[in-house]
Amino acid sequence: MVCGSETTLAKLRDGRSLAYIEYGIERKLATHKVIVIHGLASSRHHRLPCSEKVVKELGVCLVGFDRAGYGESDPNPQRSIRSDVSDIEELADHLQLGDKFYIVATSIGGYSAWGCLKYIPHRIAGVSMIAPAVNFWWPGLPQDLSKQALSSRVLLDSLILNAVHHTPWLLNWWSFPSGPMHLDEVDIKILTESPIIKEISLQATQRSHRQSLNKDMLLQFGKWEFDPLELQEPGDFRVSIWQGDRDYPVPVELQRFVHKKLPWLDYHEIAGVGHLVVLVPGYGDEIISNLVLPREI
Repeated sequence: MVCGSETTLAKLRDGRSLAYIEYGIERKLATHKVIVIHGLASSRHHRLPCSEKVVKELGVCLVGFDRAGYGESDPNPQRSIRSDVSDIEELADHLQLGDKFYIVATSIGGYSAWGCLKYIPHRIAGVSMIAPAVNFWWPGLPQDLSKQALSSRVLLDSLILNAVHHTPWLLNWWSFPSGPMHLDEVDIKILTESPIIKEISLQATQRSHRQSLNKDMLLQFGKWEFDPLELQEPGDFRVSIWQGDRDYPVPVELQRFVHKKLPWLDYHEIAGVGHLVVLVPGYGDEIISNLVLPREI
């Protein structure tokens, strides 16, 4: 049985609410429960585009939710990578997803996935990160590589990223634009063919730009509480990264270095694809199958 997409609110311990939807197989009948973490200027409505056939065959229930400050979820003035992880764990417990659940994270939502690997690996059954953003200032990245990647951004984007990292107080007076930074033409084509993306973006920021977009930028490109490049292999579950080689927001050379430092990652680089890997036809099925099916020996 494939369930619908009615929005529900989950009450958290601190009194805030998270808005979420469920889709795929009905939760109580599902074999695999997956929490989907959206990216910048997105929301619970940006589903992982899996076919009904694959979802039924694999027995997957997916849960999309508005991260704190997005859409219909209450903001968290003390929001951090750790607090976002706590929200995910509380949501999983509220929905009784079991001792372990899967994570799929897109773009800037990748920082929450890295946070789950750092803080709650014992709760995770598997992780897929789709074009996860890379912080140019992670200590484990070579400075020359980071500077080269940053300098390859158009001037405005480079100025924005440097301001977010070095002078974050400026975001108290300035709102990050809801649209994405410059994209490759392959991404622009996908966007023009997906009018729902613009609608989702407007819904995502309906409460506050500062508590959604600005906070995301500060957390992703500010000073981290840990360096993902020092994480140890989790051992009992798979962690995958899906990356287009024409991704502008996330330079492919940085993602290649992440994989070099963490060779235990399953790294999938896709030729001719930009940042919106998740919207390329067929990849939703491939990503979810790779996530929940056991490794071939």
